[in-house]
Amino acid sequence: MRYTPAIDGLRALAVIAVLLFHAKVPWFRGGFVGVDVFFVISGYLITSLILQEHANGRFTLAGFYERRIRRIFPALLLVVLSTLVIGAFVMFPPDLARLGSSAVAAMLFVSNLYFLRSEQAYLRGDTELEPLVHTWSLAIEEQFYLLFPVMILGIIRISKRLEVVLVGVALGSFALSVYLTLARPETAFYFSPSRGWELLLGALVAVTALKEMVPRTITLVLQFVGLAMIVGAIVSFDTLTLFPGFAALVPCVGTALILAWCVRESPLTAVLSHPAVVWIGLISYPLYLWHWPLLALSRHTLSRELAAFEIVALYGLAVLLATGTWRYIEKPFRQRRGSITAKRLFASAAGVSCLTIAIGGALRATEGMWAATPAGVARMLEAAKDYAPLIGTCHNWDRKNSEGLSQCVIGIRERLELDFALWGDSHAGAIAIAVGAVANSAGKTGLQLTTDDCPPLLRTQVRIRHQLTDCEARNEAAFALLRQHRIRQVVLAGAWVQYIDDYKTVELSIEPNVTNDTVASFRQALKYTISQLRVLGIDVVIVGPIPDIGWNVPYVLAAAEKHKAVLPDGPSLGDFLKSQREVIPILKELENDGVYVIYPHEVLCQSICIVQLEGQLLYRDSEHLTTVGAELLRPMLVEQLSRVAAVP
Repeated sequence: MRYTPAIDGLRALAVIAVLLFHAKVPWFRGGFVGVDVFFVISGYLITSLILQEHANGRFTLAGFYERRIRRIFPALLLVVLSTLVIGAFVMFPPDLARLGSSAVAAMLFVSNLYFLRSEQAYLRGDTELEPLVHTWSLAIEEQFYLLFPVMILGIIRISKRLEVVLVGVALGSFALSVYLTLARPETAFYFSPSRGWELLLGALVAVTALKEMVPRTITLVLQFVGLAMIVGAIVSFDTLTLFPGFAALVPCVGTALILAWCVRESPLTAVLSHPAVVWIGLISYPLYLWHWPLLALSRHTLSRELAAFEIVALYGLAVLLATGTWRYIEKPFRQRRGSITAKRLFASAAGVSCLTIAIGGALRATEGMWAATPAGVARMLEAAKDYAPLIGTCHNWDRKNSEGLSQCVIGIRERLELDFALWGDSHAGAIAIAVGAVANSAGKTGLQLTTDDCPPLLRTQVRIRHQLTDCEARNEAAFALLRQHRIRQVVLAGAWVQYIDDYKTVELSIEPNVTNDTVASFRQALKYTISQLRVLGIDVVIVGPIPDIGWNVPYVLAAAEKHKAVLPDGPSLGDFLKSQREVIPILKELENDGVYVIYPHEVLCQSICIVQLEGQLLYRDSEHLTTVGAELLRPMLVEQLSRVAAVP
């Protein structure tokens, strides 16, 4: 197959987009589409190679998989092993254990499924501390190529209409992608069948004869249209874009338009074939592999977000490592230099892979305890596990099985009558132990109705990254339980401010908000909920916002302790109040209307918001209180829960 330098130029554009996205450069919030550009290129090149070798009678499955091993394994093994070694020195045991699991998944090419199962959203930034999360894209490619050559050979043998079959399979994959993007976005993002159409689009470009019939003048225009589509996606998409789905058509079709005529001379292919651009394309694979572990491991080392100059320095190091990897690892293996025969290659790849899997598995099995952890550091890390006891059994309760709620009683558990309910999201779940302790002292019995990302708002649709959740049905089920048990008092708690941003939104389903004013929607939904509770004669107590520290308290303080650095402070009271400038006025308005509101920041913040008290941490992450932190709210809760007498 004749070498086409413009394809390496296109790879350069793709990897630069990904690097700038990971660097959080404002104009490149859609840089994640660089991976989709890689998918289309990969489908094009592999299909072209298979068809050419098949036409010459030289194609074998063994030869195909040997090439994939030579292309993928050497650099991947180097990066994964290096990451494991460095991680052992800079990561805490829980993180190191997860690194071990992800290393095993990476070597088995199932890391896309691993990160999907771990419910870590790539576009939401959940994976910034996962050094090997970027291997999800390699897993998708290799899963695709495990079956693709067999499918191609089968189609050629059975039917001469290769294009028609590929179009049909691609359309099926695309339809699945569109459906899952709307129904289960994270599945759509990580799932091979919903990504396969992107590689098949590249395959179609390779097999179609239609591209040869297009006049040169039109191809010049189409190539620039393709470039505009890719660049347009990079600069206009962001992490809230519904992706992949229909949106992925933009960068993928753009890439296909460039690839279709990349062998013809044109102004665009001349730019893409410039030696400097081609060089970046040549090292794009090892550069992609190295850059993310360097960022993630540096975040672990520093326990903070990286400054711009630090990212620039790390990217410079990534370029050096990528160049060395390409020159001394990738090229020799791919070009079959020396004594690297196919037999030795398979044996070496299997041996080193097994070693890497064994190391990763051992880290997982021992929960990362190979990493030495001083007592002070271990004590701080333990705070990450300090949460209300019923979180595991009652939080995210099954709305279709009300009998299971018998385990979710807080306060006096021996009484049959229920006096109150704690209703809300994970912030409510975090304070359940304090609410239960207060109820126990007051001789009251309550019900815990808490669910992640579900604010206690009736007849309200909750969307996360545009995806509709089941919160409305959950809250209606909760309301039915309040009515059924004749609950007399309800404590509402939630991360209120999170439901007025672009990532999480709420909207009253019986009265749609046509202005897209998220603050107005939240205010409307909360007032409606309170009005419905009052109809039942229920006394309402609202727990105001818990200060969000902005960084993971146990991990940052543990890192500071480990490096003997000054322990950082939480945000100032002024910064907290500024972050709640839309929420607190709504709560004050409800207070004026007779609703009881308690404000946790009055005990958690003075001039600054505290993160520890007498050596005990108050947060188990950046926003959820530990049992110690929740206990600080007891005086406020005592005052409110004692207002309504227990059911006799």
